[in-house]
Amino acid sequence: MLFRLKLACVVSSLPYRRSFFQLGGFARLSKSLRKWPEHLLALFGEDIVLRGMLQAKSVIPLLQESFGFHNPAAREMATSPNAVASVQVLFFSEEAYPVRLRNIYDSPGVLWIRSFEERSAPLGSRNAAGDSREGMSNSLQSSAQSGGGLPPFEDPVAGIVGTRDPEPVSLVATEELVEGLPESALIVSGLARGIDERAHRCALLRGLATVAVLGAGILCPGPSSNRHLWQRRYPGKLWLVSEFLPHQPARSYHFPRRNRIIAGLCDSLYLMQAPDKSGALISAAFALEEGRELFAFDHPLLQKPGANEGARDLIQQGARGLELCSEQRLLRISRGPVQLEREIFERDGLRSGRLRPLGQGWLFDSG
Repeated sequence: MLFRLKLACVVSSLPYRRSFFQLGGFARLSKSLRKWPEHLLALFGEDIVLRGMLQAKSVIPLLQESFGFHNPAAREMATSPNAVASVQVLFFSEEAYPVRLRNIYDSPGVLWIRSFEERSAPLGSRNAAGDSREGMSNSLQSSAQSGGGLPPFEDPVAGIVGTRDPEPVSLVATEELVEGLPESALIVSGLARGIDERAHRCALLRGLATVAVLGAGILCPGPSSNRHLWQRRYPGKLWLVSEFLPHQPARSYHFPRRNRIIAGLCDSLYLMQAPDKSGALISAAFALEEGRELFAFDHPLLQKPGANEGARDLIQQGARGLELCSEQRLLRISRGPVQLEREIFERDGLRSGRLRPLGQGWLFDSG
């Protein structure tokens, strides 16, 4: 039964109306999803609901095709030759919907969730979900009806955000932060270049669960430079989450809406580097509005103009500072007359990864 997918398309097609959320948002709707269509008709009008139904006519065949990996875009989404993607939808009224997100001012009515599992049967087998049209339909319906799919959002849930063009010291600090979190931690970020990518990758390498909240649909993750996060095998597991239609490309006005979900899912938000007017500051503002604990990172190597004024201002206003990349572990790159032992130490340290270049003539000793 494809009722859930059709309803999800309608909900994702709704315009964002502040007046709707001021009056309670999706909490006003019945807990029974069967009653949602009539409620949405009354609240938004027939034209908007019909537009969502038309979207469903194109979205559902696209998902069915993607389940079979019959096109290049779908194949790129696989993490291994034996991987099958799972798409699920989760509505505001359902028990599995994250509690913290449900309690924010403008909770999304539906979450589209994409995860990846290993096939129990090889590709080409009629028993493998997605090989035949019947298999694709059954697999898609099963996922759509499950009403779940996300990891448990229990403490600690760490949102990690920052600029797309970070300094090396901020990347190293992000790695140090993720390494220091408990094994039960869940990492939430936005799949962007820079800090987001490093947070997701470190979590996956460490075997942690990580959720990437998208400013596009779950069939349009990006940027392409981050493709390794959903293509390669890592010890950890990645979930893609979006409130937008699966085939919807990213738009600049989507990202503030994405940022509110990042802040809504976590109990603590970590701002790893943010110049003035950085989009990451939007996540920080949402976190403060919703009562999340806010941490911000600053460092002597981030003092140049345009590097980290946004995060520094938040620290001055009361955000908790992060003690990472201790100055005691910084080494100045040797200059002047050659000192053989120091040269060998630096060369071997850089080769092994123990020493990390931070720019400005400094190395960080991670050993």
